[in-house]
Amino acid sequence: MSTNTLRNNTTTSDTTTAVTTALISNSSGGALYLVKESNPNGRWIVPPADYILPNMNVHVVATSTGHCEFPIVLTYRAQDGAEFVFASANSREDAGTLGTSASVPHRVSTTMTSGYPSLNVAYVLV
Repeated sequence: MSTNTLRNNTTTSDTTTAVTTALISNSSGGALYLVKESNPNGRWIVPPADYILPNMNVHVVATSTGHCEFPIVLTYRAQDGAEFVFASANSREDAGTLGTSASVPHRVSTTMTSGYPSLNVAYVLV
């Protein structure tokens, strides 16, 4: 097992388990269809839904062990061709939703209620 030495000469393991829990709320008038998913440094506990119906909420849960970077990106497309990207990063250095976007005129509101190592984020189509 590898370790990192902290400034006060104590050691800690680099195998901290990071967990990201995401809630996607589709308040739009149409269904969203999954076109791409990315979780390169982890595994899905609750994988992304193939589609999200109008007025439906879905949860996605992913975990990673021992990686500095833990990005997740989900891309959905609406029936009107609009694209929605739900992105998150969960690491010791940064936890956030940079990269989240929606095609005009749609918008996505994000709320984070906790950060590393247990990131909880909600995405709401507005």
